[in-house]
Amino acid sequence: MTGVSLRGVVKRFGATTAVDAVDLEVAQGEFLAVLGPSGCGKTTLLRLVAGFESPDGGEIALGARVVASRRGVVPPEERRVGVVFQSYALWPHMSVARNVGYALEIAGIAAADRQSRVDTALGLVGLAQHGARQPNELSGGQRQRVALARCLAMSPDVLLLDEPLANLDAHLRAAMIEEFRSAHARTGLTTIYITHDQSEAMALATRVAVMFDGRIVQSAAPTELYREPCDARVGGFIGRGAIVPANIRGPGRVEVFGREIAARMPAAARPGPAQLCLRPEDLAPVPGDSPAAIPVRVHRSLYRGGGYEIDVVPLGADAVRLRLDIRTPVAEGTTMAVRILDGWALPA
Repeated sequence: MTGVSLRGVVKRFGATTAVDAVDLEVAQGEFLAVLGPSGCGKTTLLRLVAGFESPDGGEIALGARVVASRRGVVPPEERRVGVVFQSYALWPHMSVARNVGYALEIAGIAAADRQSRVDTALGLVGLAQHGARQPNELSGGQRQRVALARCLAMSPDVLLLDEPLANLDAHLRAAMIEEFRSAHARTGLTTIYITHDQSEAMALATRVAVMFDGRIVQSAAPTELYREPCDARVGGFIGRGAIVPANIRGPGRVEVFGREIAARMPAAARPGPAQLCLRPEDLAPVPGDSPAAIPVRVHRSLYRGGGYEIDVVPLGADAVRLRLDIRTPVAEGTTMAVRILDGWALPA
């Protein structure tokens, strides 16, 4: 297994800086997801690690070996990196086994060793009985597993996955998430997974790096990222919550909507203007005369199967939208009251 290290990596395309002074360490055997909106630079970051692009500054190392710096660049074929793309890129006229073993054949691997590696790779992705089939006989999820097996057969030190589930429907995505989790558990490969889908990132990765405008703005375990975002931009991007204006009154105390409540906050937070990150589970409906009740108007109500997702507007704060989950239906336009049970305060 091999770790990945990026130190001050920069990549420009003309006047556009796609990757901007990125520092990132991926430990041996770690499953890291790089999450961000379209155009944030995450795929360019993957292509730099793979060797398909050369950095304009900084250094990239795979284990102890520097593969890109001002002193030179190691070509992709010498990096022992496997890449699974969004498109499966399978040869339609070759069987599944031939697709998996073709790169080994080109590399001059002996037939017996080649067959053994193909069989092992297909077994790792649950396709041991499908080697004789053609790609057009497989489902989309199975074709994606063939693409993964092709990478694993080459025995890479690092596995890179670029939006691999984007072309699959919701049911197949769920199945493939479990497949990728299982493959990582079996192989222990250092894995970097590029996605714009936070549900994929949170379900798969041991750590998630959030990227905006070419920079990594926070890198943390999924639970920490969800509950303790570093700023309002990350807090608004992750989860289904809301960012609302507030004031820090003291350690663990925040004023919001004219009421003082208990809230979590960074150790370095000081009294003054702040923003409060509220997730749906941080809010609960209460009777209007309850202590700390906040009167709200129901702006939107959507049935989500087993319950309702509602957006509410605090009375007197028309620009604010709060979201919570409830079990029983409520009509849009209805006035009700909610209580804040928890929240994460960030200095403004």
